[in-house]
Formats: sequence, structure tokens, C-alpha cells
Amino acid sequence: MFGIQALLVRAAALLLVLPAGLAAAGAAGQRLVFVADSRRYAGWQAWFTNLYNESLAQFTLLTIVLVPLLALALSSVMGFFLSRTGIDLKSRPGGGAH
Repeated sequence: MFGIQALLVRAAALLLVLPAGLAAAGAAGQRLVFVADSRRYAGWQAWFTNLYNESLAQFTLLTIVLVPLLALALSSVMGFFLSRTGIDLKSRPGGGAH
């Protein structure tokens, strides 16, 4: 069993290192710039798109903060509607706070 695991680890390491070696062997490449097209958006969508274009660090931090907040809001709304329909998730084993 040890022989197969060692072989898989070596294969994975080769697959991770090989693209870097191939890229280093070629001619100097151009730097890629990713830009979001904000012309068709308005309001908060245009603001969010422009934030992506202007400051990727601020966009990343805002996204990291917004995703959990939106997930919390959505789960709260769904919990409210499920409890109104008679589905009580808190009575399940492992569900809800104790």
C-alpha cells in the first residue's frame, strides 16, 4: 500500500510542478489584465463592477464580508418560512441550537 501512495504523491507533485517548468521554458509572456465591462450596468451593480476594476483588494474584502451576511439573511428568511409551514428544523437531532 505504501508503494501506491508514494507513487500517487509523486504524480501529484509532478502535475503541480510541470506547468511551471513549461511556462518558464517559453518566451517571456505578456501580463494579463482582467477587466469587467461596467458599461451595461447601473446603480449598485455598476459600483460593484467598478470596485472590481479599480481595487481588487477592496473587492475581495467586501465579497468576504458580504457572502456570509447574505447567507445569514437567506437562512434566517428560510427558517422563518419553514417554521410558518410547520417544518421545525430545531427538533431534529443535530439541528438548531441546544
